[in-house]
Amino acid sequence: LDRQLVINPPEDGDNRVFRYALAWLLGQPAGAAISWTAEQHIKMREQMDGDDCYDVTNGSRFAMLCYWARYLGYACGLSIGGGSAVVPDPTEAMARRLRLFAGSSRLPISRFFDDAARDCPVLESGAIRRAVEGRFKVKRAGNVLSHSTALALWRLENRGSVRLVHASDSETWLMPIDTVSAGAGGVRRITHVEITGARV
Repeated sequence: LDRQLVINPPEDGDNRVFRYALAWLLGQPAGAAISWTAEQHIKMREQMDGDDCYDVTNGSRFAMLCYWARYLGYACGLSIGGGSAVVPDPTEAMARRLRLFAGSSRLPISRFFDDAARDCPVLESGAIRRAVEGRFKVKRAGNVLSHSTALALWRLENRGSVRLVHASDSETWLMPIDTVSAGAGGVRRITHVEITGARV
């Protein structure tokens, strides 16, 4: 299903815009849960240039996006106050891509994202992700990871699948402080990803 809905969907299929809506979800802050029934098409139009909200035209359609995002490993579902909520979190989707780096031990983080994004275009640096975030009125600073990507990397490191390394003589990326502070206690600078092979 990941391949059919996200990686290479039929151009004339009913779900061809799903991955654009998913990329929008992954561009949202991961620190706050989002109600499944929220009228997110209003927020999408506020955040992005143009009127295209990728078929997320009401609360029911957004709930369907949340369901599949969670099922495919791009989000986590929560129950809050008797209602359902979603947190953008591609940990499981990113974990599936670690197989791409079999035989590699340490990669520059830019190469890690480029290779993962070629396999899955909604992940950081992917073509779909860049197209969607290119519509955002407020742009993310260069070499700053999105909240959802930072959360996924921290969780993968916490489970022992990767180790995040900072080397002073290499290109540095920053993990958002409000995500990292929950796990590492401060601003996190990363230059390389080491694949450990544990729980991949």
